[in-house]
Amino acid sequence: MPDLRQSLFFIRAVRALEGRYLSGVLGVWESSRPALLASLSGSTWSIQRYTDVMEQAGRAIASRGQQHIPQIVDVVSSYVHHQRETLNYLGLTASQAAIELEPATLHAFAPIYSGLPAWRAGAYGTILTDVQRLQASGQTNATIAATVTAQEITNGRVSAWRRANVALQVAATGAIWNAVNGALHHSYKQLEKIDQRGYQKQAIAAVDGRTTRCCLNVHGQIRELDEMFHLTGTPRYGDYLLQPAFHDQCRTVMALYAPEMEMIGATTEELRRTAKTERDRRK
Repeated sequence: MPDLRQSLFFIRAVRALEGRYLSGVLGVWESSRPALLASLSGSTWSIQRYTDVMEQAGRAIASRGQQHIPQIVDVVSSYVHHQRETLNYLGLTASQAAIELEPATLHAFAPIYSGLPAWRAGAYGTILTDVQRLQASGQTNATIAATVTAQEITNGRVSAWRRANVALQVAATGAIWNAVNGALHHSYKQLEKIDQRGYQKQAIAAVDGRTTRCCLNVHGQIRELDEMFHLTGTPRYGDYLLQPAFHDQCRTVMALYAPEMEMIGATTEELRRTAKTERDRRK
């Protein structure tokens, strides 16, 4: 496989990107809270005012996401460039043809570009359901607004706003990693076409005391580009997935693989031994 350091550096770069994106979208959602509170606490309830506030928040989250897309492209392009240098070193390709990562045509970028629409729909419904439940119980608009947007846990209940905040963290993290890995898959398929030869992909995890059982088990696994990784261990989103992220807070990425790459860097057998050593250490 390519130099393992490339993949580990890439993981760190994506985690840094994830942190910046999360900070940005959570900041937008936090800044929308006063307007949301005002829309719910008026003397007369208006679903249109509530809808307008949520749509404005969605547009702001989309705008913030669009600012991060060039960073995703840069991080992925740099990683792919280093892997192409390895291919050139091994004499597998001499092609210098550019690999295009056009965000407008990449399905993987759509959730970030459009402001996490699935999350927005869920947050809209979560808050509205709580509003209607409290209205049915005879609460005043001011009480409803304070309850729904509460930042602290009250009487053992987490507010709809806080639940939406947690869901946003999950959605934003997933969107970043899906965009990164979708762009990687797209790049590898282009490279396969340019070089007119078959490539494979290999799962590379950041192996340490925090690595999940799922990622320890998949570390070093090789698959065809369009073939699913077989996952075991927990946590995991499913048994068969095309690409990481394999679970929340996943630190596994894909590396381009060709058998000739076993001659440099860490071998697949060494990767598997590293994962086994960590599993054995935990027994």
